[in-house]
Amino acid sequence: MARVPQGTAVGAISVLLFVTYAWPSVGGGPLAIWGGLTLICGALAASVAWSLARYDDDIVSRRLLRKLVFAAILTASPWAVLALVTATAGTPSELRLLAIVLCIGRVAGATLILHRFFAACLAYQTTVLAALLLSTLHVGLATEWALAAVSMLLGGYLAITAWCVGETSRERDASHKALEEANDRIARLAYVDHVTGLPNRKAFMDRLVEAIAEAEVTGTKFAVFMLDLDRFKNINDTLGHQIGDALLALVGRRLAARLGPRDVLARLGGDEFAIIVQDRTDPDAITALAHNLIEGLAEPAWLDSRQVFPGTSIGGVVYPGNGREPGMLLAKADMALARAKEAGRGHFTLFDARLRAHIERQDWVEVELQQALDRREIRLAYQPIFELATGAYAGAEALVRWEHPERGPITPAEFLPVAAERGLLPAVTNAVLQTIGGDILGWQAAGIDLGRIAINLHPLDLKSPVDLLASLRALAVSGVGPERVVIEVTEEAFMGRGTDTVPLILDAIADLGFEISLDDFGMGHASLAHLRKLPVSEIKLDRSFVIGLVSSRPDRAVVAATVEIARIMGMRVVAEGVETEGQRLALETHGVGFGQGFLWSGAFDAASLADLFGRTAEMAAETGAVPGPRPRRRVRDGGALAAQ
Repeated sequence: MARVPQGTAVGAISVLLFVTYAWPSVGGGPLAIWGGLTLICGALAASVAWSLARYDDDIVSRRLLRKLVFAAILTASPWAVLALVTATAGTPSELRLLAIVLCIGRVAGATLILHRFFAACLAYQTTVLAALLLSTLHVGLATEWALAAVSMLLGGYLAITAWCVGETSRERDASHKALEEANDRIARLAYVDHVTGLPNRKAFMDRLVEAIAEAEVTGTKFAVFMLDLDRFKNINDTLGHQIGDALLALVGRRLAARLGPRDVLARLGGDEFAIIVQDRTDPDAITALAHNLIEGLAEPAWLDSRQVFPGTSIGGVVYPGNGREPGMLLAKADMALARAKEAGRGHFTLFDARLRAHIERQDWVEVELQQALDRREIRLAYQPIFELATGAYAGAEALVRWEHPERGPITPAEFLPVAAERGLLPAVTNAVLQTIGGDILGWQAAGIDLGRIAINLHPLDLKSPVDLLASLRALAVSGVGPERVVIEVTEEAFMGRGTDTVPLILDAIADLGFEISLDDFGMGHASLAHLRKLPVSEIKLDRSFVIGLVSSRPDRAVVAATVEIARIMGMRVVAEGVETEGQRLALETHGVGFGQGFLWSGAFDAASLADLFGRTAEMAAETGAVPGPRPRRRVRDGGALAAQ
């Protein structure tokens, strides 16, 4: 279609050429009429082509094609008239020859211009060639017959050429269109999550860039939410990936139903979703939307005849004021999400000045902790453990301490989570084990035996065991007998992702000769399977049961049951947080063997602990008091990681 106006322009030039050449021989009147009609017909044909230009060539309807055929005949008619008129008597031979050449040129031009629409092309060619044939028959000269024959052969060839070129063009266009559609599908796949049908991470980041650019121009605000699903891995693992995918799709639909038309919802991957909130900008409205989304996802769902209970926590950040880079906004929303999850399931946290200060503090702790490790500032304090029946010293628990040279003491509750999150935990654990080894070797050199020293491992230590086992092997071969060290683990180490290998790791630790103690027993995560399957030698009662032991019947029942289980399985029981004589008597009455707490003392440095034990030994020699019996150590055979 785009070439029809070009052909009309060429036709106009041809008209001017013929009129200029024929004017001296024919005169102006007839030529002016013919030239004007030719130009008018060409203009009408160009207008028809222009009106059809908005349609693709391969979807032109029959009605439109009929219009195009009519326009082709209309455009060809003046040239057909020229062929007939120049065949009359008195026309100069050179003028006749020029007319024939121009007519054949128009036929050839139609082949180039109208080959996509064979019917219109054939109509144009037939109109002109038929006039040429009739004109040659009228003249009756041999040369005319020869010209007619050549014209017919050329016309047939051009018609066949138009058909072939048209088919080739249509096939090429079809292939090009199929390729474009395939590219569009690939592009959509590159930007669309196939499970939920939502935009994926790449599409979300592009939309976030656009939202930032728009906000900078308009001076408006928007928020970014990040959320992930509670217990999704458990649902995916226990019910299957098909149910997991169905849950993701359901979550996408539920979220989309509660968002505004300008909000952008995307699945970033796994069970993570992100939202650009553009219709609500003040903190109250943003918070209300977040809680609305949380409530919507908390509703139970039936998937494949199974009921599941999805849930989520959400972190949010508002633009501007919290960075201008998409990655920074998403990172801060993720930080807010982590803070929300720390508060428990179903919470929303908006990144604000307090959270920024908290993160800046964590950044400071990370940097300073790394330097503290390099400067060997990590120290240990030892809280003694006593036998309840005799009051004899029975060992101690090592508590990690960090004294900053400028800021003073930094509590473990602050720096250990940072170490776990920022990848410094293996270095901290290694430093603690090295310090324990050094202290024990120092006591041995002084002829002092301080019994078993317990150290509590972080749950993440057991989820990344390579460094831990290397540190424990180094401690075991350093001259410190592994039987002198008790490794305490909390039941949190058996929960969540990446805990499948924890029993094997504990077997490997026990095979090295270390004892295993189950700390914070009874806090709600306990399972008898842990005691039955793991190489545990000791149970430590959580301080919450010790506090309620005197006045709470349920707490007394838990303590009694724990002691009975430990007795049957050959384990000792240690009570934490003993602060009153009444608690000590109640624990002793229930059969608890050992305890630690402020009833006896707080924590001491290594030298002070040695002095304390020395005094205790002298008193024992004078009074005949002896340390309580040491329960046997249970070690399972064949730890799979022992040789690593």
